[in-house]
Amino acid sequence: MASFGEMAGTMGLWRVVVSVGWIAAAMPTAAWGTVPVASDSKVVVAPKVSLKAYAFGLEDVRLLDGPFKRAMERDAAYLLTLEPDRLLHRFRLYAGLEPRAPLYGGWETQGVSGHSLGHYLSACSMMYASTGNEQFRSRVNYIVDELEACQNANGNGYVGGGKRGSRLHYSLSLFEPVTSITSTGKW
Repeated sequence: MASFGEMAGTMGLWRVVVSVGWIAAAMPTAAWGTVPVASDSKVVVAPKVSLKAYAFGLEDVRLLDGPFKRAMERDAAYLLTLEPDRLLHRFRLYAGLEPRAPLYGGWETQGVSGHSLGHYLSACSMMYASTGNEQFRSRVNYIVDELEACQNANGNGYVGGGKRGSRLHYSLSLFEPVTSITSTGKW
């Protein structure tokens, strides 16, 4: 089985550049990005204290029958009930594309719309690494392809589910100061 990094690379997670938006869409390694790994070529400064333990990939662990595996299986079943097109609704809408499914309620109808997709994408990526279940890999690939379509439709490198996110992205790309941003997306 490929390592998690190799799997993520072949799935194209890195080809979608998420500049600024209401989500940090899709960097599954962000959950453990500061944990040392045994062969991390990105570390250029040696630690002052020698490391005694290193992180290991999710693909290197398989749960045995028991409460933890049952919990993971329930999580996997729940994740598969969610519809990616509903989470992608506002990404497509604000990119000028026709949404493929109705919007979920709750936070998705408020100022933090779109942010749940980042959590969902990370969860599906990690579930694929943990289980090898191809349904999760397919969902990740589909979402990343859809985000790329939204980014291309925006035409300026931005992808996000927030109504004013493209304006914020434009301001930041010009290094213009943004005076304030509230949780409702108003500045």
